[in-house]
Amino acid sequence: MIVDSHVHIWAPHCADRPWPNPQTAKPHKAYPGINEHGMSKQMLVAAMDTAGVNRAILIPPSWEGHYNDLALDAVQSYPERFAVMGRIFLEEPMPEAQFNLWRQQQGIVGVRCIFHSPRYQQLLCDGAFDWFWQIAANNKLPVTLMMPGLKNAALIIEHLLKTFPALKLSLDHVNIQGADKDQVATQVKQFSALAHYDNFAIKASAVPSWSQESFPFKDTHDHLKRLFDAFGPQRTFWGSDFTRLDVDYRRAVCQFTEAMNWLDGRDLEWVMGRGVCEWLGWPINA
Repeated sequence: MIVDSHVHIWAPHCADRPWPNPQTAKPHKAYPGINEHGMSKQMLVAAMDTAGVNRAILIPPSWEGHYNDLALDAVQSYPERFAVMGRIFLEEPMPEAQFNLWRQQQGIVGVRCIFHSPRYQQLLCDGAFDWFWQIAANNKLPVTLMMPGLKNAALIIEHLLKTFPALKLSLDHVNIQGADKDQVATQVKQFSALAHYDNFAIKASAVPSWSQESFPFKDTHDHLKRLFDAFGPQRTFWGSDFTRLDVDYRRAVCQFTEAMNWLDGRDLEWVMGRGVCEWLGWPINA
């Protein structure tokens, strides 16, 4: 059972479903056929079948705004294959009763938050979103997050873990953007140091994008081993984010399943899917 912890589907900007910033939005374009028409649920299923991926966690992409409709529709069509880390608008505090109704939508297994603008990062640092962390903790709802470019991201995450000890957090892509080897090493070191918090997990996702080499991306293997040794197989989640990669989806899978001889057996099973399903409460035999 291979479960991708991080994939996107989206539709193009249009009058009926506008993006908030269509002029500056940068949707993924690596996968064939998505430049003009987005990435549909059918395209994703076909790509997963080719790559040998059984299930995927849908992450509604930031460039669309706060839509969850396409991801929820995909769950309706393929309930055995998809679950959703939904988006909410953090700047409008939501009553807990309303939040509970929101999370009851079929397929919702958690929330994804991305803090990619200086304004949103400042609001985060100022505690403007503490209402959300508390509700998520109260309801034991997993949250996955990304703070691209934020230098004190590890300190902020540790603050959240200490302040809201019931909060289940995972971190997308180890907060890495790009293949700068110093940045990769720094991020891996900083977040591995937080692995002693049992309510924190790491997504080893988009890993080929960290590499300056071709498949099997050997310059990432030591970093992955360090993450694995810190978080263990049950809190290290493989993911592809394949629509932004310039390598074949199948190779993003094979790097983990075939190219690293220290990852095999039961440990490989956990990293490649069982771990994220257990973390999100998505039964592996459903």
